[in-house]
Amino acid sequence: MLYLYLGYLIIQLYPVSNKLFTENIAVSAIFFSLIVFLLWSFIPLIGYLSSMLIKILPKYNKRFFLAYGAMVALVENGLFYVDILTYEQNVLSTGISAALFFLVPFIPQSKT
Repeated sequence: MLYLYLGYLIIQLYPVSNKLFTENIAVSAIFFSLIVFLLWSFIPLIGYLSSMLIKILPKYNKRFFLAYGAMVALVENGLFYVDILTYEQNVLSTGISAALFFLVPFIPQSKT
């Protein structure tokens, strides 16, 4: 689960850092914004946690989880970029990300 979060966080960190460090904001506001960002970016992982509660445990390697987390973040950012969602609908985008994280255990695994 940590690698899912890190993959998601790496992609989401660029727009947040771009906004925070290009504006003239106090250091305490930047610190508070980063803490809120880290907590808010953990919310989509509730989808993965709920799939773990129903005892579906995938056995993928760390690179797959990192890439899948990054892909989910790219999909979420892409929805805003192509104007499918507006920034007022960020709760909907979080729900979409949670649903994509819920689908992780249902991706077919190769038999080795």
